[in-house]
Amino acid sequence: MNILQYKQLTILTNVPVSQPSIMRRRLYRNFKHFVGFFREKQPTNFNQIRGPGIVQINLLKGLDCIGQFYRFNPPYNLSTPYVGVLSNVEALRWAIRAKQDGIIKRLIAGPNLLITPLLADGILCAPEIDIVVAPCKWVHEWYVSLAPQLKNKIVEWPVGIDTDYWCPDLRSKNSKPNLWLIYNKTDYRGKSELKAVQSELERRGENYEVINYGQYGQEHYLNILRHSKALIMLSPSESQGIAQFEAWACDIPILAWDSHRFEWEGRVFNAPSVSSSPYLSAECGMRFSNQYDLQKVLDKFINNLANFTPRKYVVQNFSLSKAALSYIRIFNK
Repeated sequence: MNILQYKQLTILTNVPVSQPSIMRRRLYRNFKHFVGFFREKQPTNFNQIRGPGIVQINLLKGLDCIGQFYRFNPPYNLSTPYVGVLSNVEALRWAIRAKQDGIIKRLIAGPNLLITPLLADGILCAPEIDIVVAPCKWVHEWYVSLAPQLKNKIVEWPVGIDTDYWCPDLRSKNSKPNLWLIYNKTDYRGKSELKAVQSELERRGENYEVINYGQYGQEHYLNILRHSKALIMLSPSESQGIAQFEAWACDIPILAWDSHRFEWEGRVFNAPSVSSSPYLSAECGMRFSNQYDLQKVLDKFINNLANFTPRKYVVQNFSLSKAALSYIRIFNK
């Protein structure tokens, strides 16, 4: 079902360029077919992909799932009137000019553009932008605290997860995982939390492995998740926490360190909503505030391990198709 009906969607992550010549288009199609012949025989390599890339890939997958027509980074003369700029400030600048020229009717910006709405000369506050997409509640609040004029323009939208790729290994369902995975995304200020978590697991005789943000490939992450029974998330804050969604899709519950504080280039945002796991629910895990309440919370978490249902939570609420439907509904707001 096409929610946009006759509205044709354009997704941008690059500045549109002029349409190539007929001969160049033919050569490109032939080359694309030639490369595709070999690509189909190999699994997708996610090793170099980071958060913004996952947002792009998963949104396009979701649009394919629901049969929504879209154009991805088309030449400027083939752009449709309904445009979503996922990333790239220069692409947003182009889209704003196109909106001024009447080429674009509705312009959606985000979620992977700027850490604050004050950057890039406050481009996110441009009147030509109809909706600014924030990945979660606390980012929404952070933006409004800095640019109150965005209050009625921001929509929260988390990207969906490929639950076919991120799933438990059913072949080993009879073997019970006994590994704890510590996901470390801290800087020097978080070393005490990491040591405290390691000490608590060692005191209980638990096996664990530490995985550091930016130092692993997706295939390795999937493999280690399938051998883990729980994940402890150490991160000062997350705008969505895609790696956590991937763990939940593999049916791995998470114990998250929540400091309720975001700091960036001298700016500090303290709010109850600030979180290292903004979408964590009782179905998929628990939180602890600091190393002093870790022992008590960890005991509760361990006692509740059998009751968490993280994969069900993701499948029901954050599948590729559900997220894609939510995204295109933004264009109707």
